[in-house]
Amino acid sequence: MKRPTAQLIGQDSQVLRQWNSDRAAAANARYVALVKEAAKGPLQNFYEIHSNHRAQYVGSIEVSTQGVAHSEAVRFKDAFTSAIGRLDNDAPKLAVHVSPIDRVTYPNYGNATSIAKLSRKGCAIEHPASALANRAWRVAYAQCLAAAIEAAHWDT
Repeated sequence: MKRPTAQLIGQDSQVLRQWNSDRAAAANARYVALVKEAAKGPLQNFYEIHSNHRAQYVGSIEVSTQGVAHSEAVRFKDAFTSAIGRLDNDAPKLAVHVSPIDRVTYPNYGNATSIAKLSRKGCAIEHPASALANRAWRVAYAQCLAAAIEAAHWDT
């Protein structure tokens, strides 16, 4: 649960309705507590993966960021793009858009998750649901993300 509200989501990942909910607030509080516990101190960087069903984004990964400099976004995008180029031929080759260097669908990472208030830098990574639904592709794109995180050096 990335936000303390409940949502009714439509077929194409559109929020049809959003409301305050005790259940959602409790789930979100638990999520925040678990992240704090795992961090064991100030949270420097946070990478959150989301799934998106919107048809217009089926061919791209959208990365909204917070506290990330232009040069850091370039390193992240270049490494991610390079890793995608090394994927097996059967995996989809998705375009990658990273703020602040690209226009992204959901540019405000601060609104994407409650964790944004805790982390110095972070991003919400919107993957097409079709790529995450296939286990082999999900694993392959996790490796692309790992390469991007390592290359970006957001910890410096």
